[in-house]
Amino acid sequence: MSSPEVRRGDTPAGADDKRINRERFIRELDLPAHCMLVSEAERRPYECDGLSAYRRLPWLVLLPETVPQIQRILRQCHDRGMPVVARGAGTGL
Repeated sequence: MSSPEVRRGDTPAGADDKRINRERFIRELDLPAHCMLVSEAERRPYECDGLSAYRRLPWLVLLPETVPQIQRILRQCHDRGMPVVARGAGTGL
């Protein structure tokens, strides 16, 4: 499986303000490349929903296709103290 391109230095704070390396995190998730949106252009549509007054570019967008993938993502995020924002249709309702 090939990993998407990752920009260096783009890391969120995790538990105890440890910085998380996105490239390593992506490798450990072991998701198909088409399930991960990494580039700024790919992530930009997910920076807000229908309530566009508050915008924040997500660190990573994951589009899991199976229950085991969702479980793996949530487990990895929990273990690192990373927040997860689930997104519906993006309407803000």
